[in-house]
Amino acid sequence: MEHLDITLDFETCALGADAAVIQMAAVAWNRHADYVHDVFTLRCEEGVINLSDENGSAYVPETFNFRFDLADQVFHGRKFSDGTLDFWANKQKAAVKDGILKAEMLPTYNVLYNFAEWVADLQKQVCAKSVCLWAQGTDFDMSILRHICEQYAVKIPSNIYKNFRDARTYIMEVGGAVTLTDANEAHRNSNSVYEEINKVLGEPSFSGCPHDALYDSMLTSRNTWYSMYLMNKFLKLSRIEKQGEQA
Repeated sequence: MEHLDITLDFETCALGADAAVIQMAAVAWNRHADYVHDVFTLRCEEGVINLSDENGSAYVPETFNFRFDLADQVFHGRKFSDGTLDFWANKQKAAVKDGILKAEMLPTYNVLYNFAEWVADLQKQVCAKSVCLWAQGTDFDMSILRHICEQYAVKIPSNIYKNFRDARTYIMEVGGAVTLTDANEAHRNSNSVYEEINKVLGEPSFSGCPHDALYDSMLTSRNTWYSMYLMNKFLKLSRIEKQGEQA
C-alpha cells in the first residue's frame, strides 16, 4: 500500500485552535477502492489486510474514537465559547449526544498519545510508505491538532505532519467540477456537491449522525474517495481518447 489515508475529525467547545475538545475520531480508508462498499477495506500488495490477530481478536482497528476528559483541559486553559456550548446544549439531537457519549473517555494526553500510536501501528500493518491525514478544511481540525499536541507535549510524527490534506477543497473543486453540470454551482451553493454525491452513492452504510466525529470522519472519507474515483475515471477516459486520436 503506497499511501495510508486517514480522515480526522474533532468535536469542540469553541472554534479556535485552542478550543476545548469533546471528541476525536479518525478512520482509515482505501483511495484505490473500486466500489463504495470497499472504501473502508484496507489493502496492500498481498491482498486484503486482516485487521485481527490469529484468534480473531481486534488488533489494530481501522477506526479511532475517544472522548476527552474536559477537566484537565480546563486546567490547561483551553477555551469554551457561549455560542458553541449553546449549540451542544440546545441545538443538537439526543441521538448525536448519545453517539458521542458511547465513545470511551480518557485524559487528553492519553487520547493524543494513543492516536499517534494507532497511526504508527496501522501504517506498519498495511506496509504503507506514507500517511495522508485528511480533514475538512485547513484551519480547524489541523490547527487544533497542532495546538493541542504542542500543549500536551505529544509529538506529531513527521510522516503525518508533512502530509496534511484538505478534504473540503478537494471535494468541492474536484468533485464539484465532475458531478455538477455547471461547475460554478459549487461556489454558489456549497451543499450542491454533497447532495449530488449522496444521490449517486445513496445514504451512508455506516450508522451515526452529523456532528458525531466518527460519523463525520467516515462521511468525509467517502466523499473524498468518490471525488478521487471520478477524477481517475475522467483521466482514464481522456487517455483512451488521446490514444484513439493518435492511432
